Amino acid sequence: MLIRGKAKKFAATAGACGTAAAMAVLMPLSGVAGATAMLSTPPGPWVESTPVLVTGSGFENGVTTGDTITLVECESNASGTLPTTFDQCDGTTENPNTIILKAAGTFSDEYSPQQLTSIGAPGEQKSNIDCDATHYCVLWAGADPVNNFSGTTAQPIAFSQPFLINGTPPTPESPATIALPIAAAGVAGGTGFLIFRRRRYHSHAA
Repeated sequence: MLIRGKAKKFAATAGACGTAAAMAVLMPLSGVAGATAMLSTPPGPWVESTPVLVTGSGFENGVTTGDTITLVECESNASGTLPTTFDQCDGTTENPNTIILKAAGTFSDEYSPQQLTSIGAPGEQKSNIDCDATHYCVLWAGADPVNNFSGTTAQPIAFSQPFLINGTPPTPESPATIALPIAAAGVAGGTGFLIFRRRRYHSHAA
């Protein structure tokens, strides 16, 4: 199955569980009897477009090795309130790479988070949810976010711990920009040498 994400906006329901450990956080599925699917992610805040490692387990029920999984961003809050429908997520944040489910229902792959805003000037691209430095989000993981968003025992789903997305990755300084002061110094040095040679010439002529 393909765990592809198409999220729009999501509301609140299940209470958050899981611990923000120094290395990773685990978030089990809530509300589905017998389901044990969990996600492990680094604690936030995350940086936009900077990949984070997402590890999943407990997806073996109804999912076989080699099937694919979908990750998608959904809105949340600091208390970990979870979305109840796919309309509470943004489908454009679906992971573009194929995540392959391994034996025993596990996977491990990178996800590049996106900052989202529902406010913008006319003509600007907007989301149906907010996910940034002040608005919490969660990752949804499962096989079919449109038709099985809440999950079943046969097809479990899981949410990550709530996270913030704070800022954008730094832009590397251009080599041309770095070389500019060096080139300027070279010109200045050459000018000084030229003046020095001219002065020596005039002193000998005198």
